[in-house]
Amino acid sequence: MSSELATLYEVQKVDTHIHELEREREALDSGAELSAEVEALRAQAQQAHDELRHAESELRDTELKMKSHEAKKKDFEDKMYSGRVRNPKELDDMTREVKMLGEQIGKLEDKALPLMDEIERRRAAVAGQEATLRDMEARLAQIRADYASESARIGGEVSALQSQRAALTPAIPADLLRRYDDIRAKRENVAIVMMTSEVCPGCRIAISLDTKRQLKRGSRVFCESCGRLLYREETEPTG
Repeated sequence: MSSELATLYEVQKVDTHIHELEREREALDSGAELSAEVEALRAQAQQAHDELRHAESELRDTELKMKSHEAKKKDFEDKMYSGRVRNPKELDDMTREVKMLGEQIGKLEDKALPLMDEIERRRAAVAGQEATLRDMEARLAQIRADYASESARIGGEVSALQSQRAALTPAIPADLLRRYDDIRAKRENVAIVMMTSEVCPGCRIAISLDTKRQLKRGSRVFCESCGRLLYREETEPTG
């Protein structure tokens, strides 16, 4: 029995190491949180870019209308001052057209100036977002590379430990191994503890006199409080 428990205790140490590695892997930063931030910023940057393009398009349309009105206004003025038009009514009509076109040009200028300022602000904002996005994407790439590297390292260590465990378990009775696995699932991955005093290391409660006697005989003994298997590295000789 002592040999079986000694081997089972080695299995426990391997399982504890595997558990610690798995927790280490779970704690690794996979980049998921930063990835979500990158996607959110990317969407914001795209929206800002679209709004910039809309403002630029609106400015181009405004400038085209201004040029068209200015060309028409110039045509009327050229005709008016060329001396070719002598009809007073026709001259009055041209004067009204020139005045109307001038007013329209003024309104378009009033619209264009704020648009120019808006476009400059939007261009600066887009440039800032794109720079931030590039930095975040670079950080994300590094985090993912580190995660892949660390995951591979941990995976390799876990695989080696699992092979070590597989080499140990054939020496343990199947019923004992099943009991061990059941306890470990219920007791925070610790199913067997080494006794170095009269207190169970698992629950910190003193064991009974009867349990002490069984432990000395090298029997299969479980803590009355937490149910963990108790193991003493060296049993005292009997009677």
